[in-house]
Amino acid sequence: MLPTEKGEKYTLTLYFEEIYHEQVGMRRFNVSVDGFDILENLDIISESGGKYIPLQKSFSIEAKSELTEIRFYLGEYGIDNAKVSAISLEKAGQENLRMTNGEQAGVKETTLWPNPNNGIFTILSQEPLLDIVAFNLLGIREKLTFEKRGNLYEVKFSNGIPKGTYVLKLQKEGRVESLKVVVIN
Repeated sequence: MLPTEKGEKYTLTLYFEEIYHEQVGMRRFNVSVDGFDILENLDIISESGGKYIPLQKSFSIEAKSELTEIRFYLGEYGIDNAKVSAISLEKAGQENLRMTNGEQAGVKETTLWPNPNNGIFTILSQEPLLDIVAFNLLGIREKLTFEKRGNLYEVKFSNGIPKGTYVLKLQKEGRVESLKVVVIN
């Protein structure tokens, strides 16, 4: 259960990464939000392309109450246990709503490359970044350094960063933007 405001719209992002199985069909499960299936028979390896390859699924939802239930379960064809690496629930606002014609409203572009990478990457931000903070999928802060060159930020994780998926929090004027980065060493 996640706290929400009844009637508000949210973007739910689920992050998956298979770290145990190596073949398609070894893990399969369903995901529901407030009793409605949003994913059926999810096979992480089948959709991501392999072991240790992150998979991200995002959904627009409307809160039905002050608590939103996200349930991971084995459906009729479920195999092994359901697995999720991280969950993000952000209130939809003008910054992240899409218009019906496909154009974004109120979004200033931020780009990260290369992704995946070896722990060294570049961020292009149209807005100044006040800070860049990284967390692993357990929520533990990781050390990094960055250097600004105009709209470019050269970012480097500390030596010895393990391969995996990390969430970057980019502090901008009056808001925080999240990006996913994959380190493959």
